[in-house]
Amino acid sequence: MAATLDIAAALQRRDAGGDPERLALKYQAMRADRFAFFRATCHLFYARLPSPAALPAAPLVWACGDLHIENFGYFSDASGHRVFGVNDFDESFLAPAGWDVLRGAGSVYAARKKLGLEKDAAAALAGAFVRAFAAKLAQGSATNAVQAAASPGKAPTEESSLAADRAVLEARTSGQGMQRRLKTDGRYALPATPAQSRLARACIAAFAAQTADPAAFEVLDVARRVAGLASLGHARFAVLARGSGEQPKLLDLKQAHPPGGAAQAGVPQPGWPGEAARVVAIERLAEPWTPPLLAAAGPPFEAMVLRELQPREARLKLAALGQGAGLRKALEGLAGAAAGIHLRAAGFRGAAQTQALADFGADAGWQAPLAAMAIDLAQQSKTDWGAFCQAFDAGEFS
Repeated sequence: MAATLDIAAALQRRDAGGDPERLALKYQAMRADRFAFFRATCHLFYARLPSPAALPAAPLVWACGDLHIENFGYFSDASGHRVFGVNDFDESFLAPAGWDVLRGAGSVYAARKKLGLEKDAAAALAGAFVRAFAAKLAQGSATNAVQAAASPGKAPTEESSLAADRAVLEARTSGQGMQRRLKTDGRYALPATPAQSRLARACIAAFAAQTADPAAFEVLDVARRVAGLASLGHARFAVLARGSGEQPKLLDLKQAHPPGGAAQAGVPQPGWPGEAARVVAIERLAEPWTPPLLAAAGPPFEAMVLRELQPREARLKLAALGQGAGLRKALEGLAGAAAGIHLRAAGFRGAAQTQALADFGADAGWQAPLAAMAIDLAQQSKTDWGAFCQAFDAGEFS
């Protein structure tokens, strides 16, 4: 395993300059739950990787970077269909093909208590996750059956879409029509400072100037968004914009950061105009369905990821995975969805071609060792969580 780390110092370096109020919420969630700690610390996961020589040789892929079993979800695509897939590419980078499945299988074991599993059962499911991932790669086809099966596959009616829009506006704003303003009661959002509001407005204006309808992005209100876990505390805003209809639109504006695992990969990373450009490009390439608004915004241009805050978006919850054979089938489906993103991005800017990925998937030699390594890393994460809890209780994060 990696050399000894000062966990408190590593976390504080990562979060330096963050929003104290939202960082406090993040640390409280991490203190309360081992799996929350695992989710929030993918940079520590990569810091704990064995030496490159101890890892299975693998072709390069565009990895999600933070693949865990709650980083899947439902959202509405540009056609209004509700679809299912990996929903977070903030940490995406060019990496060996085993790295995503290593973190994904590790997350199965890290979440074992929340899934109601004993150690042996969790280890068996982590192994099943790895094998399902490999089997999907071996097929060499980016078509992802689990995504089609998991998605309702029908466009919502206009009436149901409007009802969903109204419901989220009522939950997150007050007022009527263009007089609506964001609620900042701490549930979904907190008040933004004048400087934060100016930053968000400037980013939206830079993006709007390139669109066919700049007036639709006229900003009515800005707040600090309370969402996610790994990114909680970094620059992220809920933005209420005029939109093109009778009701305003909710937007999500999120600062992009360098991926936490890229340094450990030892792979030259392609240059991008900005980190947000990387996130948007890989998400559009790797997922067959993307939200109707997904773009990089500035200034400086492409510093922030802009997307529509969807009323029908929903992160997959562990409770939805079921038990027994149903749980195994669900986890194997998630592994197949993860392999699908690599196949769709095959050949792009340094990634291996499809045949190399298929050959890697068909090789059984790396699968059991990698599953065992994933369990070791999940157990190391538990040890790191213990060190974090001790530091938290001693007041180092207050």
